[in-house]
Amino acid sequence: MNKNKIGQIWNATKLFFKKPISENENKFPLAYARNDYRFLEAELATNYHPQNWYCYAIDSKANPLFRKRMHALANCFPNIIIPSKELSVDSAGHSTGSAFMSCLNELVEPKKRWEYVFTLQNHDTQIKTNEEIVQIFKWLDGANSIEFEFRHVGPQRMIKEMHQKHSWTFDNLHLFKNETMNNRFDKNGNPLQLQLTKGLVETALSRPFTDFIVKELNLTKMLAQLDTRNYGADELFFQTIGSSDHLNAPNGFTHKCVEQKIDVPYIIRYSVWDYGPGRWENVGKCHSHNMRHYICMLGIEDLAPTVTKIKHLFVNKMMPSIDFGAIYCWHEEMRRRTLTRFHQEWLKTNGNVDLQKFNCSEPTIPN
Repeated sequence: MNKNKIGQIWNATKLFFKKPISENENKFPLAYARNDYRFLEAELATNYHPQNWYCYAIDSKANPLFRKRMHALANCFPNIIIPSKELSVDSAGHSTGSAFMSCLNELVEPKKRWEYVFTLQNHDTQIKTNEEIVQIFKWLDGANSIEFEFRHVGPQRMIKEMHQKHSWTFDNLHLFKNETMNNRFDKNGNPLQLQLTKGLVETALSRPFTDFIVKELNLTKMLAQLDTRNYGADELFFQTIGSSDHLNAPNGFTHKCVEQKIDVPYIIRYSVWDYGPGRWENVGKCHSHNMRHYICMLGIEDLAPTVTKIKHLFVNKMMPSIDFGAIYCWHEEMRRRTLTRFHQEWLKTNGNVDLQKFNCSEPTIPN
């Protein structure tokens, strides 16, 4: 069976949107960079919109069947990207930054139009509709959403160790592609350097910021030095670039809050952490009672009391191997909310409707 035929069957069975639901969403396209095939396919089928872009970085250790499925998926849609370069990514964060950059390098092509890009991990589940996300980002008005964490001892220790281990001067890193930008000094005569900062991997990066880090910066040595850490190197990457004042990155943040040990929350992902009694604020809120690496594996018991009430855009973790029923139920809810909005837009564009004669069998998927 040829690839076009496979794509036609896949589209027909998954009921994908063929055009934007609203003009508001059409004018504000988004991009997703992700690095259990069933989950990725189900997430895409639930939240796919043709004006958005989707990039999946494949681990070089992935089994052949997974790789085959992902490439078959990409062949069905013009807005799905699989970078040709594969990297060996692990749970400790090694090569994660490079994997994200492999997606960003392709997404910044001028013909690919989008306003924000998410950097996500496999089991981050979307809990806001596309239209809700567009409105939230319009309120952000170009600002990135990146977590900056410094209050706890762990991040402080990590940053101190990495500063002692490596030089982070622009000159040593050859950070700017324009080398003249690397030989600069602060008001005290010290070479300009990156100010390491920690936070979770998931981010929302504006288009100007992303264009800057791809087109202006050479991040090869920075990523190599981060990967020398045994764990959590990926949590120092976008945070450091986003808060280093001397970079003057478009829509960047400032290091002043970090210097004052003020944590800066973000809106991208919510997790229920549990390090034991007295060590974290979310102790006892894991209704599934299923923990993995101190994170709650959200189950169907968590949907009503937790997932429906939080303000973030994604939750972590919901895993098919733990509770696929929870994922299925949540995807049904997301589909309902999205289609309700579609019907409202359909009524707007079709003028007055006689509700006594309204045809409830109208197609629910825009063609």
